[in-house]
Amino acid sequence: MREKRGYNMNIKEVEKVTGLTKANIRFYEEEGLVCPKRNEQNNYRIYTEVEIKRLQEVKKLRLLGISIPEIQKIYAEELSLQKAMERRLKEIREEERLLQETRAICQKAIRANWNLNEIDRLEIKESKEEWQERLRKLMTEDLVQTKLTRNELNNTIGLLFSAGMLISMLTVYFMNVTWIKEYMYIGVAAIGVEVAFLIISAMSSDIKVHMGILFAGAIAQPVALTAVMGFVMELIHDSRKSHTAYMKMEYHYIIGLYVLTLLLGILLWLGSKVWKMALQSLAVTLLIGIIGVGVLTGGFYVSYRGLLGMQGSLIFAAGALVYVVTVLGVWQHANSDWKAYNRYHGVYTAGQMVNVFATIMSAVGYNSWRNWRR
Repeated sequence: MREKRGYNMNIKEVEKVTGLTKANIRFYEEEGLVCPKRNEQNNYRIYTEVEIKRLQEVKKLRLLGISIPEIQKIYAEELSLQKAMERRLKEIREEERLLQETRAICQKAIRANWNLNEIDRLEIKESKEEWQERLRKLMTEDLVQTKLTRNELNNTIGLLFSAGMLISMLTVYFMNVTWIKEYMYIGVAAIGVEVAFLIISAMSSDIKVHMGILFAGAIAQPVALTAVMGFVMELIHDSRKSHTAYMKMEYHYIIGLYVLTLLLGILLWLGSKVWKMALQSLAVTLLIGIIGVGVLTGGFYVSYRGLLGMQGSLIFAAGALVYVVTVLGVWQHANSDWKAYNRYHGVYTAGQMVNVFATIMSAVGYNSWRNWRR
């Protein structure tokens, strides 16, 4: 198909031109193979001839069987195309040898006219390294690449998100808030760890890496959140009031925020089983978030009126609303294009929800709510 020379293209046009799916294009962006700019008026991605050419090149390299990591090295000039082709030829020779063995086994089964009950008579040398490697790849593909129904996708996200939030709450319960206050560099380091997790998750397509980031982030996030809340407390702190009382309020606020987000997430998750719009409409996410945050803030205002005040209540409410709507908005976004998702994206989405800094940073630059459904 002929390209639109000299025009900026949206992702639907790029799909038609390149023959790649939206999910593939997004994946190549996450892997750093293409870096489209955004339209200043609507903040949508725009693809120029440079990005189109790069996507066409990547498609051809993938058709030849060149791996994503090797393609990245080629564009980073860490690996020459010739060297990559030589490696691929070596792999092809090994694949051909394994295919020849496979063909011989299949031919033997055909000649012997075996049925399913005689399948155990096939002489496959499963202990050989080549067969073990092939089995490992096939098993991984079966688990990761399998397309999920909307219900299966939400079950994957819901279970992992719930597990991550419970780990975060346990971390808050056992951690020493006073210690973090006295040694603020611990909290700052935790924020750095969270940002590092965000960068690693954007660069990796390994589902095991994302699982590790999800649970490690669930531990690091409360420490980072405590450090952030420490700065907030300085804004509302009254020197005439007990410092210990403020620390107790901060502790209860973080726990309350986690409990609220988890309960609202479970509510939307269960609600989606009877009404699919529960996790597809941003309006529903906003409404549920506003109601939940209103209840949480009201409870804190009544319980800590002597410490919180109206200004503190508004600050608490704003922070909670940003957190809740951002976290649940990521889940809603996953459902807006659920056909493009598999188990890998389910794990990736849950990881973004658990890592509050990842979710907020992923929303930076979005100047309208509709872009959450881009």
